[in-house]
Amino acid sequence: KQQQQQDWHSSSSSSSNGAAAGRTWVGFSFNTGLGDAELKFYEFAEDGRLAGPPQPYQLPGVSVAMIHDIAVTPDYYVVVAGPVNFDAAKFATQYLTSRCSIAECLVYDPSQTTKVHLVPRPQGAAGGRRRVQHGQAGSHR
Repeated sequence: KQQQQQDWHSSSSSSSNGAAAGRTWVGFSFNTGLGDAELKFYEFAEDGRLAGPPQPYQLPGVSVAMIHDIAVTPDYYVVVAGPVNFDAAKFATQYLTSRCSIAECLVYDPSQTTKVHLVPRPQGAAGGRRRVQHGQAGSHR
């Protein structure tokens, strides 16, 4: 068990701009609605306290997504959003009548590509600036 705790601590990061980020745990929440989907990133100190205010980020052009994992570098939160659409008709006719799961209302769209969003961390090299880069990572075909 002690080795597992050490592994967790060694996975923490400090920023590349020289600012001491300390050892942190990063979590996120995801909210989807009628407009752009929103992520909120939370960083916690080793003692479990919130290390700063939540960092919101709107996923441009994404109204629904299946975001269940992120990657974290010293400077960025990395979010991969696959080419998924929401099938409203299936939701209304099957999900609401308990004939399918909500996940079955998400439909892969091979005409779209996966998007990778690089969201600057508050203490990272980008200095928390909201200038976010995202690009096409390729097709799932």
